[in-house]
Amino acid sequence: MRKLLYLLPAVLITFACTNSKIVRIDAKVEMLPNKPIVLKVLDIDQQRTVDTIKTDEDGVFRYKIKKAGASPEFYYFYYNENKIASLIVKGGDRVHLITDSLGNFPRYEGSKETILLDSLEKELQQNLFKFASLSEIYEKSKVSGNTALADSLNLVLGNMYVKQKQAAIKHIFRHPYSFTNLVLLYQSFPGDLQLFADVKDALIFQRVHDSLKTLYPESRYLPIIEKESTSRMNIDALSVKLGTTTVTNLPEIKLPDMNAKVRTLSSLEGKVVVLMFWSITSAEQKMYNQELIEIYNKYHDKGFEIFQVSADADKTAWGTTVMEQKLPWISVHDRDGVASAALRNYNISQFPTIFIINREGEIVAKNIFNLETLDSKIASLIK
Repeated sequence: MRKLLYLLPAVLITFACTNSKIVRIDAKVEMLPNKPIVLKVLDIDQQRTVDTIKTDEDGVFRYKIKKAGASPEFYYFYYNENKIASLIVKGGDRVHLITDSLGNFPRYEGSKETILLDSLEKELQQNLFKFASLSEIYEKSKVSGNTALADSLNLVLGNMYVKQKQAAIKHIFRHPYSFTNLVLLYQSFPGDLQLFADVKDALIFQRVHDSLKTLYPESRYLPIIEKESTSRMNIDALSVKLGTTTVTNLPEIKLPDMNAKVRTLSSLEGKVVVLMFWSITSAEQKMYNQELIEIYNKYHDKGFEIFQVSADADKTAWGTTVMEQKLPWISVHDRDGVASAALRNYNISQFPTIFIINREGEIVAKNIFNLETLDSKIASLIK
């Protein structure tokens, strides 16, 4: 296998390691002689052009980043607007790179962070390409009325999203001091579907920030992560105080029930309501339904209602479950699945999630799953 360490003698490599303020980059862009390569650096939330470098007749170039700091930073090489290489480097690094004019399968040596970034980017690109391709088929199937295919693809897409988020969290915990975690924090799927979009993900942002700060307190990227975490925590705190919002001003939910009758949340104004988001895929949730029936029958005639929303991909399975469990309350289904506007509007990140709404249309509690506590809460609101 061709070695990457071919550009400079060992004496220069030794010298480079002793200079902590310089990053040395030795690169070859295959089949690209005498062409301009643009170097950019990530400045907080945008890329800034640093320099333009010209390859020699063999496509080789050498470059020094002379004012590199002690904290890792993101650098990118471009040719004709195509990103051909991504690097994470800090002062004292010596990187060896082979790539081509399209940035296909770049190879790196000399920077563990860059090598980890390369592996992560390749995996993300594969997953996003597959997600985008299936999303296109999913949209076409909805337009054509092929509900069976649409429901099947919606389940696949939902599973892909969940697995990608799980993999991202695993990566963050496995590499707590890696700047590759910043790439994951701001990853998005087609349709502007953010991987860490929920306000509860503030804890992930905070974890990444705190871990990196222990080693690189002066990093230019840390303030924006901390700001994002604080902002989300404030939003989460605010959501607990939504008691000033009436039902008619809460995000409307307008979905069909099993008989294709459209049911709306706003129609329940004046009642005590448990708004519940759930999935039939969990046996525990099914058991919880059966326990909830007793509370429903106890207070329903006194002005109590349950509005239960399912975003399960398999509509038939959902309908079968509702019938088998003989659920007496309002059960509706959102065929948009993980792309559901209702899930997005109410920041749903887990199933089940429940909101307790009083007669005045105020959200007064969330996620009370203990039946005795829930019974007591509803009893106090019914009076």
